[in-house]
Amino acid sequence: KTEVAKPKPVSKGKLSESQRRRLEKKRSALEEDYDSFSEKLKPLRRARVIETDPSVIFKLDKQIEDLQILLDNRERELEQIEQELS
Repeated sequence: KTEVAKPKPVSKGKLSESQRRRLEKKRSALEEDYDSFSEKLKPLRRARVIETDPSVIFKLDKQIEDLQILLDNRERELEQIEQELS
C-alpha cells in the first residue's frame, strides 16, 4: 500500500514553501524600492548642501523628508520579513 503524501501542517513560526517564496519575492521588491529611494536621496542631499535660494531649499527639504519616510518604511517592512524568514 502506498501512502499519499499529506501536506505538512504549518505550525506557528514555520512557513510553507509557498509562503516562503511569496515573502522572498516581496523582500526582493522591497529591496529594489529601498535601493531606488536611497539613490534618489543622494543627489537631493548634494543639491541641498550647495543651494542658496530659500524657496528651493524648502522644496529640497520636503523632497528629502518624503523620501526618507519612504526609505524608513521599506526598512521596517524588510526587517519584519527577514524576521519571518528566519
